[in-house]
Amino acid sequence: MAFGTKLYSQAPNANTAYFVAKAYQSLKDGQNFLTWAERTIKHDPNNLDMLTELITMYWQMQDMNQAASYAQRALQIVQTAKKPEGVTQEQWTLKSNQLKSFALGAIGEKAYVNNDVATAAKNFDAAVKANKRNDFAHYRLGFLFWRGGRTDEACMSFAKAFVLDGSTSQDARKQLYDLQQQTRGNTKGAAAIIQQARDSMK
Repeated sequence: MAFGTKLYSQAPNANTAYFVAKAYQSLKDGQNFLTWAERTIKHDPNNLDMLTELITMYWQMQDMNQAASYAQRALQIVQTAKKPEGVTQEQWTLKSNQLKSFALGAIGEKAYVNNDVATAAKNFDAAVKANKRNDFAHYRLGFLFWRGGRTDEACMSFAKAFVLDGSTSQDARKQLYDLQQQTRGNTKGAAAIIQQARDSMK
């Protein structure tokens, strides 16, 4: 660490900043990681890997203004980014779509916490179109559809979040069953909805 910071002070550049940022990240030193990650982006504004890390870190800190700001930058870059050498077109398409979906989710979450329903729905919908396996986007869409009275779509969104088995899975299942109980008076149809959601992920 000391070597990297000294080297950077002598010759500031993206590679050294990236090395120091990753070292602090491995030590779970979030504040120093952010400092050096932002220095990396200052030197190399098109560094998608570091932009993704910054989105993730600020999202974890619930600083959605910063997360969404970096997400907007990442979206702009990935739209025109060229396929890296040594990566197949199929691999690059998958990775770029996952990044688009993640960035759109961050922008959607900023809108969601600020109660901007239309913007949140637009971005979460775009997120699942870019990557249908974005469980968090499906989860948020469940609440947005529910709020808009679109209960069938809400149930399917919660079911998709459940079958993708991410961090929202168990609560998504609970929301699905609660919504079925409220709208149908029973939960008999939940299993069929879950199966449809599972089939849609194949």
